[in-house]
Amino acid sequence: MSPDERDEAESRSLDARVIKGFGQEWSRFRNDRLATEEIQEMFDLYTSVFPWDQLPECAEGFDAGCGSGRWARLFAERVGQLHCIDASKAALDVSRETLSDLHNVKFRHEDLCSIGLEDASCDFGYALGVLHHISDTELATTTCAAKLKPGAPFLVYLYHDLEERGHVQQQLLKAVTPVRFVVARLPSRLRALAADLIALTIYWPLARLALLLARTG
Repeated sequence: MSPDERDEAESRSLDARVIKGFGQEWSRFRNDRLATEEIQEMFDLYTSVFPWDQLPECAEGFDAGCGSGRWARLFAERVGQLHCIDASKAALDVSRETLSDLHNVKFRHEDLCSIGLEDASCDFGYALGVLHHISDTELATTTCAAKLKPGAPFLVYLYHDLEERGHVQQQLLKAVTPVRFVVARLPSRLRALAADLIALTIYWPLARLALLLARTG
């Protein structure tokens, strides 16, 4: 096997693990614990730069990596037709259940690097917190962009690079990276248990503290 073939095989293996992992995640956490107001607030923040007023009437577009469908619901209420695309069948099953009351949503079980929509056919698209998880982010982005009509908006949210952030944030990243490396490679049940323990003992106390500090100024 040549180095290029080895790299391609490793990328496919990585993508398969990511797809499986997110499918399991969305099957366990369906966002029904989040308040409607909280989801709306997050949506408004993500879409603050989205040109809603430039979309044509009955606009048709796609959600690249729809996951549980939490953003799809809010987009679908504002457009004519929405294609929910995800490489995880488990995630799509959650989306179908979550959005079963909407009649302008179609579901596509596809890799974002090989979307079956016609090129230059969509009035808009979005990928919120998705593309950085794909081994070939550039190819996935290019594939999505090819489905858009000329000048159509494509809303993207990617994790930012912490190399340009402060020293404390960089040190925190260095501290948690080995933990993430180990947890990500655990069997699914152990990984879920570890994630729950971390959320309970670290994330939840810090989130409550941040909320308290924000309220007290």
